[in-house]
Amino acid sequence: MKESPPYIREERGDAWSKWWKMEVQPAGYNYSRDRGIPEVELRIRLLRGRLASRPREKDSRLLEVGVGSGETAIMAAELFTEVTCVDPEERNLRPVEERLRQLGISTVTFIQGRIEEARLAQEGYDAILLQNILEHLENPVQVLLRLAAFLRPRGLMHICVPLANSLHRALGLEMGLISHLEELAASDRAYGHFRVYTASLLRRQVRSAGLRIHYEQPFYLKPLPTGFLTPLPAEVHQALFSLGQKFPEWASYLYLEAGV
Repeated sequence: MKESPPYIREERGDAWSKWWKMEVQPAGYNYSRDRGIPEVELRIRLLRGRLASRPREKDSRLLEVGVGSGETAIMAAELFTEVTCVDPEERNLRPVEERLRQLGISTVTFIQGRIEEARLAQEGYDAILLQNILEHLENPVQVLLRLAAFLRPRGLMHICVPLANSLHRALGLEMGLISHLEELAASDRAYGHFRVYTASLLRRQVRSAGLRIHYEQPFYLKPLPTGFLTPLPAEVHQALFSLGQKFPEWASYLYLEAGV
């Protein structure tokens, strides 16, 4: 069985407390922790397949909002001529910059700043990635409106959000750890979330920005918090990914593509 990453090696007896009742969080989330988490890897694999399936111009350009651990930027650099990553925190950007430098990847540009104000290329982008980003934005519709102006003809936004109806949240509700499925848990607030999405809320916000939805895919059935699931074999995570498609009403994530 794969060993748990250091940050989830904990006594299972207090894991619920750490997940649901988190009150103290270090300044900012260390996104390098996302490396090695199967549900994140499966999301990137889904995204790669969708990006690779679309025709691309010789000067294809991609914009990623939020750098995460850098895995998405590395994947995007294999498919697109130019990749731009925007993130407000230097502490997020620098490790990814260094990692890409060590890998010899030179086609990725980094911009430190809020996406609401960042100076973006007037040439526009064939793909704009907002993977687990909208829940961090105070006014997501305003951001979607702004980014829509930077989509090239036939360009798409690739959006993913965690969902309120995720089975692990239903379990937390049944245990009395949250009062309703859309409640911001302490862990949500610690990660800087402004809301917990439902599929209908995401669709409404996307359409309010004048975008048309081209494709949707719910995925990953998450019965327990990440810390409990990460050590399980890859076959289990792949099955959970597929079950999220079979039982969309309990899926943990919704992936969506939208264009003007």
